[in-house]
Amino acid sequence: MDLRVCYVLADDDLGRYATMACISATSLRRVHPGHEIVLLCDASTAKAIRRTDHPLSRLCDSIIPAAVAGPTAAERSRWLKTSLRRLVPGELLYLDVDTVVIRPIELEPGPRDHALASADACDHRGRPVQEVAPWVTQLFERLAWQMPRLYRNAGALFFRDTPTGHAFGERWHAEWRRSVEAGCHRDQPALNAAAGAMSGAVGLLPLRFNAMPAYRPRLARGAAIYHFWAEQTLNLDHPSSLLDHLVQHYEQAGAVDEETIDWCRRHSYPWMQRHGVRVALRAGAYRVAARALLGKPLRRPRP
Repeated sequence: MDLRVCYVLADDDLGRYATMACISATSLRRVHPGHEIVLLCDASTAKAIRRTDHPLSRLCDSIIPAAVAGPTAAERSRWLKTSLRRLVPGELLYLDVDTVVIRPIELEPGPRDHALASADACDHRGRPVQEVAPWVTQLFERLAWQMPRLYRNAGALFFRDTPTGHAFGERWHAEWRRSVEAGCHRDQPALNAAAGAMSGAVGLLPLRFNAMPAYRPRLARGAAIYHFWAEQTLNLDHPSSLLDHLVQHYEQAGAVDEETIDWCRRHSYPWMQRHGVRVALRAGAYRVAARALLGKPLRRPRP
């Protein structure tokens, strides 16, 4: 399947989120050099990219600016994200900027799937389960939303270019606006509100295309896309995850450390530090686990 891959960015200072967008887009280019990359951003960010000749202007095939109202970059980013089905034409795969692509993306949506989204939670074997935070449940009750049978993650999303796919996107944005009025500007609860209202429209995206190893180390096994929670976990003072290292390296060297991405893929270990034999075994990082048992240091490429 030929994919149009979309990122969203509201970062007119072209800071850390722009850096992560460069890293993710570069990792995608390495695996899929022919895929079209679209960057959807607010007008001020688009202007800054052009003015500074930022690397994103060369990594992306097109940059779509949009007039966005919002008091913060986070709110403008979520306005764009929940509007992307309307603003970006064609069938598309959306990726958060805190993702790293390490293997081919081979999606197989069913004939009735107008969107695909992965489970937000899974058990220790990687099987999707229903798990919802109490504050999310309270928001659903307050807004009289229907909870879907499986709560989904909004970090990687596929949209078909169909009337139902567009209707789902419109519903997502409408519910997000209601959520903002209720004091919550996060986009994931509204995505699930739309999924609860249009349950037949949303298929299940396999977790290997939205693997969150910080949550479940087992998801590193066979992952095609690592998804890190940069908003909550990015740590450049003591880099632990692959993304921590990549951002630190990019800020210091101005380039993506592709050798370390390849090392993490080969070893099934998206971390820069040891996290114990149990974590390594769950991730399928058997060579890392063996070195730990033998008391040998973790051997990684030197940037």
